[in-house]
Amino acid sequence: MLYPCHNEGLEDIDAGVLTKGAVRLVFNLLWFLLFGIPLVCIHATSGLLNITMMALIVTIPVALPNAMAHFKMTPVALFPIGKRVVRTEMANYLNTELTKLEIGAVKQEVSDTKPTS
Repeated sequence: MLYPCHNEGLEDIDAGVLTKGAVRLVFNLLWFLLFGIPLVCIHATSGLLNITMMALIVTIPVALPNAMAHFKMTPVALFPIGKRVVRTEMANYLNTELTKLEIGAVKQEVSDTKPTS
C-alpha cells in the first residue's frame, strides 16, 4: 500500500508485544538514529525541491501533490514502530469514534462525581 495516496499513519492500538512500551521506545530510538534522520532529510529535501520546481517551472498539478506527500511521510519516517497505515476515510471514522468515546467517558466521570441529594 502506498502511504501518501489517500492514506494516513495512525498509532496501532492492536499492536503486538514488540510495539508496546519500552520495547517500542528502544526500537524507535534505534530506527531514528540509524534510518530516521537520513529519511527525513531526504523527504524534506525532496519536498523543498518540488516546491522550488513548482515556483520556477509552474508545474503546480505535479509538484504540489508530490511535495505534500513528502512532508506527509516525515512523521512515519522518524518513528514508524507501532504505526499502521490506513485509508483516510477509516482514519477520519476512527478519530470521530474515539472523540465520541472520550466525550462519553468525560460525561460519565462528571455524572459519577456529582453529589447525590
